[in-house]
Amino acid sequence: MKKLLQKTTAVLVSAALAVTCALPVFAEQPTEGVTKDENVFLILNPDGSVSEQIVSDWLHSDTGFDAAADRSTLSGITNLKSDVLPAQDGENLTWTTEDNDIYYQGTTTQTPPVTVDITYTLDGRSITADALAGKSGHLVMRLALTNNEGQEMEIAGSRRKVYTPFFTVAAATLPTGSYTNIAAQHGTVQTDAKTQLVCFLAMPGMAETFGGLLPEALSGLEDYMLDELVIEADVKDCTPPAFMLAAATSMDQLTSELDVPDLSGQMSQLEDATAQLQSGAATLHEATGTLQSKMDEFAASYATFDTGLDNALSGAQQVQSGAQNLLDGAKSLDNGTQQLADGTQQLNSGAQQLAGRLNGTLVPALEGAAAQQAALQQQMDALADQLGHVQLPDVDALKKQLGAGVGQVFDGAAQGAAKAAAQSVGDAVKSGALQAADAAVAQAAPAAAQGVASTAAQDVSSALAAVLQPYVDSGKMTSDEMNAVIAEAAGAAQGAAAKVDAAGMVQGAVDKAVTGNVTVDADAAAGQIVAAMAPEKEAAVNQVTAALNGLDTAALKAMLLQFQQLSGDAQTMMGSVKSLTDALYNADAPSDQNTVVGAAGALAAGAQSAQDGAASLRDGAAQLTAGAAQLSNGASSLSAGLTQLSGASKTVRGAIGQFRTGAGSLNDGAAQLQDGLDTYASQAIGKLTELAGSADTSALQDVLKALETRAQSYTSYTGSADGVRANVKFVMKTAGLPEEETASSSGTEDSETAPQDKTPDASFWDRVKNLFS
Repeated sequence: MKKLLQKTTAVLVSAALAVTCALPVFAEQPTEGVTKDENVFLILNPDGSVSEQIVSDWLHSDTGFDAAADRSTLSGITNLKSDVLPAQDGENLTWTTEDNDIYYQGTTTQTPPVTVDITYTLDGRSITADALAGKSGHLVMRLALTNNEGQEMEIAGSRRKVYTPFFTVAAATLPTGSYTNIAAQHGTVQTDAKTQLVCFLAMPGMAETFGGLLPEALSGLEDYMLDELVIEADVKDCTPPAFMLAAATSMDQLTSELDVPDLSGQMSQLEDATAQLQSGAATLHEATGTLQSKMDEFAASYATFDTGLDNALSGAQQVQSGAQNLLDGAKSLDNGTQQLADGTQQLNSGAQQLAGRLNGTLVPALEGAAAQQAALQQQMDALADQLGHVQLPDVDALKKQLGAGVGQVFDGAAQGAAKAAAQSVGDAVKSGALQAADAAVAQAAPAAAQGVASTAAQDVSSALAAVLQPYVDSGKMTSDEMNAVIAEAAGAAQGAAAKVDAAGMVQGAVDKAVTGNVTVDADAAAGQIVAAMAPEKEAAVNQVTAALNGLDTAALKAMLLQFQQLSGDAQTMMGSVKSLTDALYNADAPSDQNTVVGAAGALAAGAQSAQDGAASLRDGAAQLTAGAAQLSNGASSLSAGLTQLSGASKTVRGAIGQFRTGAGSLNDGAAQLQDGLDTYASQAIGKLTELAGSADTSALQDVLKALETRAQSYTSYTGSADGVRANVKFVMKTAGLPEEETASSSGTEDSETAPQDKTPDASFWDRVKNLFS
């Protein structure tokens, strides 16, 4: 719909503004090389009243601006393209810049030359645009246009109000879902699936300006001199409409539509033209005679051409047959290349899968096997070396050595254990004797403290005898060892009876006596124990050597020989395995084509190349088929065309014959024309001259001249300096108009923004798009 709106608007706008785009109207002022293009954009309320006015001005000079004068009533002037600002003294502006173009913008509140009043009636009742939302019924929309640039003037002796001419385009967008049965007198309606566009071309104020002046022949122009535009439609769940209007002056287009010639001044020209027509008729009569004679020559030449055309048709038919044969062959080739391409594709797929499986599965396995093979080879070499040094022993000698060794081990173990036990017993006896002696001394201590020597010695002796006798009875101590301890202890007790620390002295003597006299010979005790264990020793030796009685070294020697032979076979097998793995894969050169893996890779690469070549061949065959088809079609078209041409040529030959006959008739008619013109010159011209003298078009011509003067003088809305060529255009839109419907109507959706367009045919509507986007 966007393109439809743009194209429709473009057609209507070009009808109204083509002159301002192609032939700009400038004030007839002295030219100083500066032009001013002013565009006024008005934002309207839904009832048509002005909400905001934005004015964009474009100054251009080929030589730049050196204190160039300008005039403007705008407020809030801003430069749109640079930081240059004018020096301002009231409405007078002075620009200084090396740029060739200045684009500035501002706002104004003055009254536009064309205003609009929009009213709505739903089912006969007045309603506002805001209240229309969601309503249903029969809607009438009226746009009352007012030309505010009128002036009372003296026209042909009477007063008449003459308005400055403004070509005005009005457009309304109506959603398809809400608006049906649209009627727009003097307007056009364009629609698609989503939106409908109603457009009008009007010239407000012109009906009053030309009232009673247009002759009957020009009365149709009143359809464009509209001051009110009416749109009717049935609405359902109504969406308020949106309107856009554009206006500009164009005296050239107006005068081309209202061309009222001065008949009285042109009658002499008509008489001269009639005389020339008479002379031309005589010349035509003479020329038709020559034409009739030349047609005979042309007919003979065309017969030769027609024969050659038949020969060309025969050749074209042969070319068509050959082109068809070529096309059939090309199709067969195309089918064959397709099968070849399919086969190479399958081959490539299989080769790629094989190479992938080999590289993804076999190669890693071979690499792992190679490492295991090397380790196994190393282990087998070490085992073979060890087997070469194996010597089987003599069983009898081994028995003797083993028996002697077991006996030595047994004696050593028994001797150590017995000695440790004897030493442990001796230590226990000493410990017990010391404890018992200490207890006996403690009992005898009171007597020693009283200083009675004989009693102290006796008490100590009795006490020690009582505690040591059990050790003698159990064999842990001898009687001599006990008596020696008692004697030393009694002597110490008798000597210490008068001492203060008698108990301590006796205790020390007893401990010394026990330690020195109670001894244990651990080695002697161990010897006795080992000697007593001789039967157990013999039994242990017999038990160990008995295991060798069933040992058959002959079978072991045979087994060793077989193992050595097996080792040799394994070496041979390992060599064969290496040859096999080398044939499958070369780790140092993976692409070696002498191996299975390398050959598979080469096969995959070749299959890919074959597939690519087959695809190229297939494309070439397809192109050949397409070319052959084009050739065949062209040959068919050529043959058909020549057939038609041949038939037409026959028709032409017949027509030539008829034309020859007609040339004679033309010659006769030229003679009659000459006679008729002579009669017209003598009778009709006089009557026309009389009629022209009675026609009075002076009032209409005065109005046209006044309109031309007013159009040329209205060149600026907010002002321009003397010597500047200026023009102005106006665009109005209601605030709710969608963006896409304010886009450029030039048909290009990606136009540059207004300040960048310098050509008159693009700048106006591109600026509209820039402002309302």
